[in-house]
This record gives sequence, C-alpha cells and structure tokens, in this order.
Amino acid sequence: GEKFPAIIGAQNARVTLQNIRISETKAEGIFLRDACTIEGSNLKIERTGKTAIYVESTAQIKLSGSCVSESAEGCIVGNGSTRITLTDCELIGGGKNFPALVALTKTHVTMHGGRIANTRSNGMWLRGESVTEANSVTILDTTDAAIETEDSAQLKLVECRLEGGQSYALQAEGKSEIKAVACRINGHK
Repeated sequence: GEKFPAIIGAQNARVTLQNIRISETKAEGIFLRDACTIEGSNLKIERTGKTAIYVESTAQIKLSGSCVSESAEGCIVGNGSTRITLTDCELIGGGKNFPALVALTKTHVTMHGGRIANTRSNGMWLRGESVTEANSVTILDTTDAAIETEDSAQLKLVECRLEGGQSYALQAEGKSEIKAVACRINGHK
C-alpha cells in the first residue's frame, strides 16, 4: 500500500505537539513543507521507514527534550530555507549511510545541549549554504565523521564534545567553514 508520514504539515499551518510517541511508520514520522511550523516537546520518534523528520521549503521545527532514534534513514533532514531548532534533544542511530542530522541548501540549524550517538554514518552532514550552530552538544560513536561539511556550509561549535568515532572528528571540504571554540575531541580512530 501507500506509505504516508504519521504527521504532515503544509502551507501556513502551526502545530504544537507534547508528549507524543511516533513509532514504526512506513514513511517519515513528521514531514513539513511550505511555511508550516511545528513546536514539540518530549517527543519520541522511533523506527520510521524513512527519515524520522523531513523539513523542506521554508518550514520550521522547534523541538525540546525529544528523542529521535533508529529510523531506516537519518533522524532529521532540512532541505530548503528551513529552520531546525533542537534543545536538549537526542538523535540516536539511523540507517547505514544516513547521517543523523543533514542540513542542505540554506537550512539553518541551532542545537543546544543534547547528543548525537551510535550512528552508522556521520553525526552531521552539512552542505550547500547551510548554517549550523551547536552549543554544548555531544557527538559520540559515529561510524563515519562526527561532522562533515561541504560546499559553502558554515559550522560553529561551542563547548561541544566529539568522542569515540570510527573516522574523523571534523571533515571540511569545498569552501565550507568550521569554527570550534572550547571543544573536546577524544578517541577518534
């Protein structure tokens, strides 16, 4: 049969989610497009058939105290002029060759607190003209680079920990820029 997201937001819709669990979907857990905004707290999104949260166009998502885990693809993808704000969230696991957090085109990501762990790819993969700011975030036990930047992506890390990865802690390519301040890198092979 057809595969549909558990929650879809479109046009100028505004959605608030609290204490919601989404699991075992055949498609995305949450799919946002157009100028939709979702604010969520204490969400648990797990074992989705595709990317757990996909944000495109000019959509925005703000999550706090939430956990996204074990999706067949990545945990969160932003593609367009999107905004993704994560406060004290966990992004755990994901499919082989699918980073936990992907920022494409002009996506703007802010992550404060929380962690990215046990990925079967990169922790973060940042491309295009995306801008990502991470403060007090822990990224550990990634199969590939903890964070990879390409194209003209910009990354600022403040007081972050990158630990125990199987590849590079930081990998910069193209005209991308990485600025790390007061961070700890430990145990990368």
